[in-house]
Amino acid sequence: MRFINTLIFAALLFPTTAFCAKWAVPANVAVRAEGKHASYMDSVDFSYQPTAAVAFPQLKMCIAENVSNNAITLSDNAGAFVGPATGTYYQPSHSQTVQGGGIFKYVDDSSSTMIATGTTDGGPAALGLTRDIVKFDLKAATSDAGITLKFGNITRAQQSTGSAANDGFGPVGMWRGAGAQRIYASLEALTNKIKSCLQ
Repeated sequence: MRFINTLIFAALLFPTTAFCAKWAVPANVAVRAEGKHASYMDSVDFSYQPTAAVAFPQLKMCIAENVSNNAITLSDNAGAFVGPATGTYYQPSHSQTVQGGGIFKYVDDSSSTMIATGTTDGGPAALGLTRDIVKFDLKAATSDAGITLKFGNITRAQQSTGSAANDGFGPVGMWRGAGAQRIYASLEALTNKIKSCLQ
C-alpha cells in the first residue's frame, strides 16, 4: 500500500509540461478521424531523395538489418486484491504473447517495392514504469524520385499495464497525453538507422 501511495505522490509531483504542451504534428504525419472527437496516427512518411542512387538489393539488406519482428509478451496484474481474512495482497499475473515472424510481407523486385512488418521500442510510458511497443508496416521502395520509407498500420501496446487489463495493440491516439510524439520519435529513430545503412 505504501508503494501505491508513493506512486500517486510521484505522479502529482511529475512535471506537467510533457502532458500540457501541445505537439506540433509534423507535416509527414497523416491523421485519420474516427467519430467526432477521436483522431489517430494513420501513417508517417519519411521518404527522401538520397545524394547517390540506391539499388533495391541494398534497400532490402538495410531493412533486414534494422527491422525486427520478434514475439512480444504483454502482461498485467488485473484482478489484484487484498484477502479479507489475512489482509494479504494478492497480485496474480497474466500474460499474452503476440507472435512475431518474418519481416517481409511483400517483395516485388520488378518494381523495386517491398512491405516489411516489424516492431520497435516506443520508449518509457506510464511515468517510466513500463514501455511502449510499436507495431507497424513499412512500405519501402527505390525509384528515380528517391527512397520511399512510409510507415502504416501503426499500433502500440504497453508491455505491462499493472492492475488494468492489458488489451494489447491498439491505434495511436493524437490527443494530448496519448504519447503520439514519443511513438513518432521511435519511428524516426528506426528510419535514421535505415538511412545510415543506405549511405
